[in-house]
Amino acid sequence: ATAPSAPVHANYTFSGWDKTFTSVTSNLTVIAQYTENAKANYTALNAAISQAEALTETDYTAATWSAMQTALTAANSVDKNLYAESQSTVDAATTALTSAMSALVKVYTVTFVDGYTATTIETQTIESGQSATAPSVPVHENYTFSGWDKTFTSVTSNLTVTAQYTENAKASYVALNAAIAQADALTETDYTATTWSAMQTALTIANSVDKNLYVESQSTIDVATTALTSAINALVKVYTVTFVDYNGTTIQSMKVESGQSATAPAQP
Repeated sequence: ATAPSAPVHANYTFSGWDKTFTSVTSNLTVIAQYTENAKANYTALNAAISQAEALTETDYTAATWSAMQTALTAANSVDKNLYAESQSTVDAATTALTSAMSALVKVYTVTFVDGYTATTIETQTIESGQSATAPSVPVHENYTFSGWDKTFTSVTSNLTVTAQYTENAKASYVALNAAIAQADALTETDYTATTWSAMQTALTIANSVDKNLYVESQSTIDVATTALTSAINALVKVYTVTFVDYNGTTIQSMKVESGQSATAPAQP
């Protein structure tokens, strides 16, 4: 018999007839045989899809993430029953997805923290390799901002950057304390009432000065020191002059300001 043309079937290759049909001596049924073509290889594509699906959107820029998601959608839509002759379709999707993942731009969070209050000043999202921008630092009374605890240029990881402060120098109370001690050691009856009263007013003010002032308030302390020192220097000393009779009895005692003269009493 003469073999007919074998029918063509997609994804199958004609491999011959199941028996010979020469020197025919009986009725025959001759069957065309086919072998299934090799399937396409999805190993690389499936690995790329798994890798892409394990990523987290917030770790990357919006633009590069969107491009990767487009490639991932295309990869997932590839027919999973292709044959070797369509391997290029699978490979193209694999290449596109791998390229999109390689092109992802990583972003990191840079958190700026107030080192004095431990509160967040500002949070920035920075592309890998780029630099964060320092925010304005909070102002704290009696403290001076001294810098950040780490650099934030060419960022390649999440960072917490803390504002550092140094306490300002305390004011000096040495002179004021010395003046107060000097005033406290004096005796009221040794001075005139008017100058003693004025000194006591200055002493009260000196004692009321805040004992926790910083150097920028030194003038407050110095003013109180000067006022008290001046009041002490202005005190007018008084002395007791006692007039005594021949027999030792006191005729009269009187207070006399320093430098002034006593007035003699009438003679007994």
